[in-house]
Amino acid sequence: MITNISDFIMPSDDDFLPSMFSPRLKQLFIFLYTLVILGSVSGNCVIIVVTVCNKAMHRVVNLFFVSLAISDTLVAVCNMPLQLEYYVSNEWNLGEAMCKITSYIQGVSIVTSIFALTLLATERHYAICQPLRARAVRNGKRGVAVICILWCLAFVIVLPQCWIQRLEMRLSLEPDNVPPIRIAHICAEFFLSVTHNEIYTYIFVVGIYFVPIGVMCYAYGKIIYILWVRTSLSVSSGTEELDTRAQRKIQQQKYVIKLIVFVVLLFILCWLPFFAVQVYAIYHETTYIVRVYQAAFHLIGYSNSLLNPVMYGFINKSFRENIKRTLKRINSCIHCPLNKHNYGHDRVKNGTS
Repeated sequence: MITNISDFIMPSDDDFLPSMFSPRLKQLFIFLYTLVILGSVSGNCVIIVVTVCNKAMHRVVNLFFVSLAISDTLVAVCNMPLQLEYYVSNEWNLGEAMCKITSYIQGVSIVTSIFALTLLATERHYAICQPLRARAVRNGKRGVAVICILWCLAFVIVLPQCWIQRLEMRLSLEPDNVPPIRIAHICAEFFLSVTHNEIYTYIFVVGIYFVPIGVMCYAYGKIIYILWVRTSLSVSSGTEELDTRAQRKIQQQKYVIKLIVFVVLLFILCWLPFFAVQVYAIYHETTYIVRVYQAAFHLIGYSNSLLNPVMYGFINKSFRENIKRTLKRINSCIHCPLNKHNYGHDRVKNGTS
């Protein structure tokens, strides 16, 4: 990092920008990022609108999915385009304020997503393992309150990112220009030492990623045991007979759990490479190949925002029916004023009143 005049006289490799991506690689990233941005915004907006417009969907599980959709939409609109511009131009041109805001929004999105998934796992565990007690406390208003608290916690937890994220100067080699070297800026995390970097990164990765995953594994492990193993053993041994209604309820619970587990696995797999390269970057220089991996792994993490609405929205038969119902309602609202206008016009034309 350039900090004083001696860095200009005798610069090290760390003081130079890594090489820019090749034109073909730039085009590939622009295409893929644009695809993810458009798909994420449209898909998550559909999830939000359909859930809000259908009272039958105002359940606790769906409220958590709406929270996920809001965070995914936020990062798709406010973060992905700026991150793409940064990777393509190889330097940060939007000022230090936007550098901090972009990083902050990404952090809030990741934290709210994994916290929502963790609370969803806890809620499902509570509903299935202790159904009698769960009925007394589970309702839509409590769900909204919990989600609001979740977002407030995320905003507070990610605040340190605004302090450590800042602009740093680098030297850019441009042989075709005069002078051949110019000062450029990058948006990066700044730490006083490698030790501080290690402490912050490991606390963030472990506390925000691995601990919630551990909680979810425990919750879903117990749920799977109750719904699949214990129920099967009880039925096969003849100690418990299930009527048609009870069997239907268990099948519905199993379907919901499968859906949520797939969403959790998607989040884990999509963001694992990103967290891995964050740890790797502590001990290694940001070379050209590291920059390529960062852009690619960032894209994989962002793709989670595209895949989420596909998983818990469009694959879900019940949700697809609600989409059709909402579209019909919107269509009828659009055509009602037109029909009234045409009806009035016909009455005047025919001389009726």
